[in-house]
Amino acid sequence: MQAEVQTSRMFNGFSYTKTTKQIVDAMQKRIVELRQKIKDREERLVALRTTHDITDAMLVDLFRQARNAAKVGHEALAYSTVRAVGSTMKTETSIGAGVVNNLLTEGDFIEAERKDADRLELIARNLGPVVDSNGKEIDKHQLDLAEIKYLGF
Repeated sequence: MQAEVQTSRMFNGFSYTKTTKQIVDAMQKRIVELRQKIKDREERLVALRTTHDITDAMLVDLFRQARNAAKVGHEALAYSTVRAVGSTMKTETSIGAGVVNNLLTEGDFIEAERKDADRLELIARNLGPVVDSNGKEIDKHQLDLAEIKYLGF
């Protein structure tokens, strides 16, 4: 009879030992990946704004309205505005809910990824050997499974 193994529970509670250099190298790699993701997202935002002719003022107003709508429980928001074109003409610009959602989502991801990269940079700059109870420096750190996965070990 073959034993069933639940791989999702394997090695839970284990800690993994890595040196400062191994961790810092993995953090630097992760930081580069995060910064590239941020750049890619920012390029998508620029393309969306260009495609839908969204000015800075419109974007700020759109975000304000979307955040306010979310506070009161509205799940979708389409944005319309009338703006001057030239000296006398006015035009109405409408932006669909999907575009609004995309702008908000990309913005949220950029903010979260920027915080992650900044935090990793701070840790990488300050990570060093630990001192044991005898005053001896030990260049080993314990990471859990989630940390190992996040850093790509």
